[in-house]
Amino acid sequence: MPKPSIVMPALIQAGFFMAVWWACDALAKLLHLPLPGGVVGLFVVTALLLAGCLPQARIESGARLLLGEMLLFFTPPLMAVLHHPELLGPAGLKLALVIVVGTLVVMLAVATVVERAIRWESRRRAQPMPHAPIALIDAGEDEALQKGRL
Repeated sequence: MPKPSIVMPALIQAGFFMAVWWACDALAKLLHLPLPGGVVGLFVVTALLLAGCLPQARIESGARLLLGEMLLFFTPPLMAVLHHPELLGPAGLKLALVIVVGTLVVMLAVATVVERAIRWESRRRAQPMPHAPIALIDAGEDEALQKGRL
């Protein structure tokens, strides 16, 4: 168990995350945003971190506490499965199969698109620019173009 002097700041920092979530949830409802408050809060905290307004050290132990106890966040779905035992039978297997196959299809589609984009970019960089005037290319650039370094 962590020392009490470490636990209190972590609890206060975890409270900060809860306050940000609560405020952003209220804001999302007020503005009728299509995003849940947690996602809006994620953007807010990320923006504060990137802007330097919120130093990472000020929230690090609270984030570690929440991440360390993440299993608690999965308890409600576990309870739902226990209240719906049909999910453990054939219907649940079908659902699991659809989720796994859907995930694989999405992963393969993304991989295919990324691979084709990389190949297209490689071919595009390998072709000389037909509209570039020869007089504007000095000898060093011309050699680099031929070797594919530019």
